[in-house]
Amino acid sequence: RYENSKYQDLLIRIAGLHPDLHFFAVFEDMDTIAGDRLRNNFTRNFLKIDSVMSDEFPANLHIIGTTNKLDAIDPAVMRPGRTAKILVYDLPKDQNVRKQIAEIHAKSYELNIDDETLDLIAKKTNELTPDEIRHIIWSIQFEGVTQVTEQEIQRYIEEMRRKHILEKNKLGFDKPD
Repeated sequence: RYENSKYQDLLIRIAGLHPDLHFFAVFEDMDTIAGDRLRNNFTRNFLKIDSVMSDEFPANLHIIGTTNKLDAIDPAVMRPGRTAKILVYDLPKDQNVRKQIAEIHAKSYELNIDDETLDLIAKKTNELTPDEIRHIIWSIQFEGVTQVTEQEIQRYIEEMRRKHILEKNKLGFDKPD
């Protein structure tokens, strides 16, 4: 069994002892634990839920996984019968929404970013997730930038794009010929 089987067993036991209650196990960044089933013990065991071990999992135990990288999850995990529902939240297409996201994170990092700069960040982050927009604000704070320029914002975006390419290559996607 995978390295965290004691947690799986504990969840099953607790859910079994309280059949009238619903238990939710949330796995953040599911892509890191439900990747390639040939190399990942968690994924192999997760796939047994609806087959070999399905009777061991109480009906009141629900597993929720989150990810920003749906393509990194083993397709067998998302097959009907194993995954009841997949909810996909699209990238924020509206520039005002992206500005609000940047503004929320600027406040959380206690940064005083003017409206013009927030507008620029919103304009430049068209194809980014809310977390990637947060990362841009974090980078500004981390590097101690006091005057944010268009070039710096573009540099943060390019760093993220390079990171995406590296991650996809590491996972076996889009490998060059």
